Amino acid sequence: PEGSDGGTRIDVGLVEMSPDGTLAELDKSPGCYELFAVIEAKCSVSGEDEAFEQLLLYTRQLYALQHDRRFAWGVIVCGSSVRVCLLGPNEAVFASTVMDVATGPGRKAFVEFLVNCSFCDTNNLYRGLPITTTTGNDGGSGGPALIWPSREHRRIVMRPVDEPLRFLESLPELIIVLHDVMKCHGAVVEECRILHRDISTNIILVVRLESGRVRDMLIDFDCAIDMEGSEGEARTEMTGTQPFMSVLNLENSSVKRTALDDWESLLYMVCWLGTYGINEHTQRKEDDSELEDLTIREWRYGSFDKIALDKRKHLDTLGHSKPTSWPTSTPRLRIMSC
Repeated sequence: PEGSDGGTRIDVGLVEMSPDGTLAELDKSPGCYELFAVIEAKCSVSGEDEAFEQLLLYTRQLYALQHDRRFAWGVIVCGSSVRVCLLGPNEAVFASTVMDVATGPGRKAFVEFLVNCSFCDTNNLYRGLPITTTTGNDGGSGGPALIWPSREHRRIVMRPVDEPLRFLESLPELIIVLHDVMKCHGAVVEECRILHRDISTNIILVVRLESGRVRDMLIDFDCAIDMEGSEGEARTEMTGTQPFMSVLNLENSSVKRTALDDWESLLYMVCWLGTYGINEHTQRKEDDSELEDLTIREWRYGSFDKIALDKRKHLDTLGHSKPTSWPTSTPRLRIMSC
């Protein structure tokens, strides 16, 4: 059709026609700037992928010539199978289920689509605001001038809300943040009756104020439950981040989860941070020789039963919590021998 790239040949193009139009209007060959839908036909269903590719190519022509177009319609006919497609300007494609026109229901669905299209006006069917013309406003030449619809270009600029826990600069900052996060946790439990159930290093964001002080933000309520609702009784399944899960959680106990499970997770998180460090300056790798004999290494990769058993041993008696010195570079941090 007129206006298409060289070598582009559309199988069938659909154009609009006024209700009082005549067949004489169909004698002329429409150009790409007049089409509202493109039909691509193949002999069999095996050509469907190729038909989709050609629809994308053809609709780019429509968008290039019809600047007020919001979306494009396409129809793929492969044998007796028909799909109706809605193609967006960013090459997103939404396709209907297959309508087999060799069957009564398939023919009915396709005819319903055509009838529905006939009841839509141009703006609802595919175009945006209409482009109008005036005369004598083209700089004095007296010819028609296009008046384009008003458009706005908008951009959304986003930045991180806060920083992960690893951006803490000192042990006192860690203490402040953990205090704040569990204070927030307690308020959510008492005031909102919501139990978080996933206390870990990943659910805390550090808010650094202009004064340099730090506050926290408690996030990630994906595993949270309503303690007042029925789900608070029923949802005793295993949830949380493995190294910080409570013993009852690891054992998949039928005992109802409470805030004590979250406080227990906090204890394990403190042990974890005290062992592996809180930032890049205190961080220690898992292959560190000083960590080889510590069972805390199994918290990440061990079985749930083994982790639960080890944690029970350390919670049953203080005799298992014998601190050893942290390396001399960070004397205020200590490693728990667990």
